Amino acid sequence: MAKHVIDGLGKSKVTIENGKVTDVTEPKIKYCPLFDHHRNIKEITPETIRENMEFRIKDFGMCTKNRQLRMKDHLNFGIFEIICTLFKENIIDCTVMVCEGCGTLLIHDGELAQGVGGRVSGLVETSPIPEIIEQVGVKNVLNAKTAEIDQVKGLRKAIRNGYKNIAVTIALASDIKEINRLKEIYPNVNIYFCSSYDRHFQRGCKRTI
Repeated sequence: MAKHVIDGLGKSKVTIENGKVTDVTEPKIKYCPLFDHHRNIKEITPETIRENMEFRIKDFGMCTKNRQLRMKDHLNFGIFEIICTLFKENIIDCTVMVCEGCGTLLIHDGELAQGVGGRVSGLVETSPIPEIIEQVGVKNVLNAKTAEIDQVKGLRKAIRNGYKNIAVTIALASDIKEINRLKEIYPNVNIYFCSSYDRHFQRGCKRTI
């Protein structure tokens, strides 16, 4: 069974299995100006979350073998728009990200980074989807058999592969210590990290920064 878990809209946990939304927990946040502006969602409820997730599945194949991966800028400003610009300006040559059906993976161009991260963030758990892995290239996936999500391991893979200017998206503040340690070990590698969404990040930062 292909199972994917997303920390979704309103900090609700959404479970998608075999292309169907099977569970939506009660959101902790009831309003988001971004979703109000782009999707006209005035109040975040389990029902509006389910509708939004089903729209994504239908629109671009989220969490299915039909996933559309490439996209131009979605917003005027955001983490993935920044990463896309860094590629355009040749400031980075690789980014370590997370995609449903792949887990942690290496990406080498802006439109792919935008399509992967700009459309789906907050991925907590995923299962391998061979068609998506084939699109991004199995050599770029951390673990094609399990779709493991581990950004520090992905960063190590990028360094081993010879990349010198790497951006890595993180959702756990506990990753910061290890990333900083890798910066010290590899002083000739420029490593940039950014939080793509808040998964216990504020609480973790108090312990690690």
